Amino acid sequence: MKTSCARSCRCCCAPTPARWTGSFTLPSWDMAAFSRAGWYQPLDQYIHSDLTAPDWEFADFFPNILKTHQAKGEQIGMPITIELQTLFYNKAMLAAKRLNAPKTLEELMAAAKALNDPTGNVAGFVTRGDGVQAVYTLAPFIFGLWRALARRQG
Repeated sequence: MKTSCARSCRCCCAPTPARWTGSFTLPSWDMAAFSRAGWYQPLDQYIHSDLTAPDWEFADFFPNILKTHQAKGEQIGMPITIELQTLFYNKAMLAAKRLNAPKTLEELMAAAKALNDPTGNVAGFVTRGDGVQAVYTLAPFIFGLWRALARRQG
C-alpha cells in the first residue's frame, strides 16, 4: 500500500477504502466516522438490481439488523455475522436479595453490587473474563448506555 508521507502515521497514511478495493468494517466501531468521511458507497442500487442473484432475498434479514448497517437511511453494509449479547441471571440469587431482574444499566449495577460477596466467592456480575473478551462482552452494554445518554442530552 502506498502511503502519503514518510512518517507512516495514522492521520494521513491509515488505510482508507479509497486506497484498496473491498473492505470490512464493524458498524459499532467504524461506521459513524467512516460514513461522515464519505468512505462508504450506498449499496441500495446494487441490492435492487440485476447484479444481485435472483434467489437472494433482502427481506430475509430482520429489519433491525439491517438498520445497524445503515447511515442516513441508506444501506452501506450487509450483516455477515450477527452476535447478540444476552444477560443471564440467577432468579434464586435475585430473590434471596429481594431484587427483580434488571431492566436498565442502573438496575444492573445495583443488582451487581447487592449480589457481590467476595467472602462467599460470588461475583455480582461476570462476563467472559479473559483479557480483551471481557471488554468485548461488556461493550454493547456501554454503547447502549452512551447512546441513551446522548439522546437525553440531545
